[in-house]
Parts: sequence; structure tokens; C-alpha cells
Amino acid sequence: MSIDSKKMLKKLRGSIQPKAKSKPKPAETTKAAKLSISLHPADLAAVNAIQLYMMQQGYTVPTSAAIKLALRSVNPSPALVEIYQTISAEDGRRK
Repeated sequence: MSIDSKKMLKKLRGSIQPKAKSKPKPAETTKAAKLSISLHPADLAAVNAIQLYMMQQGYTVPTSAAIKLALRSVNPSPALVEIYQTISAEDGRRK
């Protein structure tokens, strides 16, 4: 079979076989920022409590997802100031 015949056969096979459907493009998302945080035992206990609750609901939630759940469920309010002051005292950082 000549080279031209092989090219023609390859072209014909491509036109006969159904083309694979292309997957729909996923919605554009922004890339997540990578952070490193230090958590005190009380904070880790809260993360574990979220993970345990979600497990009881039938979900396996990694630590990062548990933290995201906590962040997204907080409504900014004056109570945050008091919580922040407690956290600052635990961290021992100066202003």
C-alpha cells in the first residue's frame, strides 16, 4: 500500500468513526491561596468537632474543609472583637 493510500485510509477511518463528545468546560474558578496557620488545642478541638459532626451526617471532611466551613458560617459582629482579644492573648503577640 502506498503512502498516499495509507493517508487516504486514515482520513476515511476518521470520517466514519463517531467523534468523541468533548467534555463541557468547567466553570471558571479562582485558584485557592495556600496558607499556613498555627492552631491551639482549643482550635483543633473545634475543627475535630466540625469533622465529627459532618461524619455523622455522612460526609468525610478534611481539615481544610472543616476550617472553610467554620469561616463561611461566621457572621461578622461585635462578638468577633472579644474572640479576637482572646486569640491575641493566647498567641502572646504584641500589637
